[in-house]
This record gives sequence, structure tokens and C-alpha cells, in this order.
Amino acid sequence: MNETGPQSGHDVHASGSMVSEPARRHVSGLQKLAVAALVLISSLSLIWLGGRPSTQDEPTQPKPPIVADAEPFRPVPIEIAPEAPAPVQAAQAGDPAPSTPPPAPADPPPEETPIFAYSGSGQMPNDGQRSEDNHRDAPATSHEISDAGDLTGRLKPDIQEPSRATLLPHPDLVITQGTIIPCILQTAVDTNLPGYVKCVLPKDVRGATNNVVLLDRGTTVIGEIQRGLQQGDARVFVLWTRIETPDHALVSLASPGADELGRSGMPGTVDNHFWQRFGGAMLMSVIQGAFQAAGQYAGSSGGGSGINSFQSNAGQAVDTTLRATINVPPTLKKNQGDAVSIFVARDLDFSDVYDLRPIAVAPAPQHRQRRRDNNATGG
Repeated sequence: MNETGPQSGHDVHASGSMVSEPARRHVSGLQKLAVAALVLISSLSLIWLGGRPSTQDEPTQPKPPIVADAEPFRPVPIEIAPEAPAPVQAAQAGDPAPSTPPPAPADPPPEETPIFAYSGSGQMPNDGQRSEDNHRDAPATSHEISDAGDLTGRLKPDIQEPSRATLLPHPDLVITQGTIIPCILQTAVDTNLPGYVKCVLPKDVRGATNNVVLLDRGTTVIGEIQRGLQQGDARVFVLWTRIETPDHALVSLASPGADELGRSGMPGTVDNHFWQRFGGAMLMSVIQGAFQAAGQYAGSSGGGSGINSFQSNAGQAVDTTLRATINVPPTLKKNQGDAVSIFVARDLDFSDVYDLRPIAVAPAPQHRQRRRDNNATGG
């Protein structure tokens, strides 16, 4: 058995451990602050020492100025080529001496070359300035050449080829260009949609000599309306395309329609559809004004938020309605039986359809003349 000896130098800790802990020293707050300041100062010192250059900059000594050549400026001499000596006659000199080229001028040494210094205000002219100066000094040859070309073109007169006169091969069977043919509408006209129209000639139409009837009375003419009216139009364009005579002769016309006086286009009664274009917008404006007045009255009494929202929606509805109806095109209407005209745009040749034959005129009866002669002799 172990004998318990005298008390050891280590006391038993309260936790049961035989290892004794050294006595802890309590550090005050002021000492902690001093230690933190010391650490901060040490860190800053290390940073400053690390960022400092390793070698100190030596004081810059002024460089000695470069002294240029003290000799005055002398321009480079211009070498003038010597004139060629007169040829020596072979008789005077036995053997001509070989001609030696003159010695080339020696280049000036670099130290004698003049050095020019320019300040910031007196810089050498750049290439742009040189080119601009050269352009100013150069004569305006292109402008002069263009002026000369214009003058040459103006001096040349316009040579017009003469217009040769020709004869109509069949003047009796031709309706010439520019003839105005009256016609009576057989169909009414409404320009809401494209369509065809028809008219009838009220009288005969003769040829250029006014001797032969080419279009008999009752001839029908067919035309077409290709598009309706636009805003501001008061006439509709009609293209008359085909003629059919009572003898069933067909002629391609392709001529525009006109009024009784030959003015282009066919007039009529124009309906601008005012109420259709602006009626809905006007009604919506009246409703909007009524709700605006009601909104002002309700606002003065402390309410009216719903009326204001309806008022804004009504304004948008007015804009939408106006945009949908503002582009309604006008409509031209013309009744059947109205008089129109056809302006013939090209010559109409009927020589392939009709033929002219001379008709012998019967002579006057001779017995009557003889009786008159007998009575005159008997008396």
C-alpha cells in the first residue's frame, strides 16, 4: 500500500486536475489601449519603410548648356554649273586633252550647319498649311475649264429636226385626235366602288372631211371608273375604252372623259359624308362635356373620382371614333341621261371597216331641154 507522504508542492485543482495553473494577471483597459496603439504605430512604420525608395534621389545637377557654333550663319553657296568650253578645233591642238568633270562641292561639316530653334508660337508650317498655300497660289484651272465648257455649250445652238408634214391616207375615214364627241349617259354613276359606265351618241359623227358618217347615231361607248374620289376632289376620271356602232364595228378608243365644254373629268353631285365622318365624334364630345360638367360639380361637393375616370375614357373613345371615320372618301353621283363628252386621244382609222365607192350621178332628162329649145325656136 502506498503510504501517504507529506503534502506535495502541488495542490489539487477544484476540477480534479493535479496540474496547477499559474496565477493569472489581470490587464487593465488602459494597458490594452496602449498595446493596440503600439501595434498600430509599428504597422504604419513598416508600411512607410516598405514604400520608401531604396536609394535616395540624388540632387539633380544642372546640365551644361549646349553652346552652338559661335560663327555667324552663312548660307550654303549655290553652285552654278560652268558653261561648256568652246570646242577646240582639231587642227590647232594635236591631241585634245580629256575633259575632267568639275569637282563636286563638299558638304558642309555638321558642326557648321545652321541650327534653327522655333518657339511654340512660331512652329514650322505643317503639310496641311503648305498644301493650302499651294492651293491658293495655284490657278483655278478646273473652274476656268468648266466655265469654258459652259460657254462652249451655250454657243452651240439647239438644232431641231424639222417636222415633216404627211397626208392622211384616208381623211374621209379618220376621226382625228382632239375631236370632242358628245354622249348621253345610259347608266348612273356612283364612285363608292370602281365600275363601268355606258353612254350613247345622240348624233352622227363624221370623218375629217365632214363628208362621211363614221359613227352613226345610237353608237354605244363603254368606259370604266378605276378609282373613287379623294378628299377635295370634285370630278371623277372616266376612261372610255371601246366603241360599238349599230353595224357592229368595234373600235378601241382609250380616251378620257370630259364635260360638255371639254374640261377633263366628269363632274357630278359630291357627297362628303360630313355626318358620317364627324357625327360620332361630335356625339362623343357632347357626352364628354356633360360628364366634365358633372365631374366639376361632384368635385366641388367632395366626390367624383368615378366621373373623372369615365371622362378620361370618353376622351380616348372620341379619338378612336374620329380616327375610324375621318378617312371616309367623298362620293360623286351622276344620274343617267346627263350629257358628257369624250376627248379623242388618238386618231381613229376606219379604213379597214368601210370602203368608199364613187356613185354615178344621173344626168338631167334631155327631152325637157329639147322642148324648151323647140318652144324658143318656134316663137
